[in-house]
Amino acid sequence: MIVYEYPFNERIRTLLRLEDLYEKFSFFLHQSDPLQHHVAIATIFEMLEVAGRADLKSDLLQELDRQKNTLLGFKSNPNVQADMLGQVITEVESASSK
Repeated sequence: MIVYEYPFNERIRTLLRLEDLYEKFSFFLHQSDPLQHHVAIATIFEMLEVAGRADLKSDLLQELDRQKNTLLGFKSNPNVQADMLGQVITEVESASSK
């Protein structure tokens, strides 16, 4: 198992941070103590701060476009299920348009 302690670029670090914050939020949201709900709300504000960066949206759109182009390259491969590939491409396009 390979463990990457230091992601290669800022975009990856930001996405990993958002993922970690979301997991933290989900955990504290399902707790019963009001102080833990306070931590969940504080985590939302931290996620908004990270997501509020102007370049994050364009980075995510570029990454979705890059993934879509990679998936489109598999259309000619006979070993790929075309209907499943079409569903995944549709999901990527939907996420990109939202």
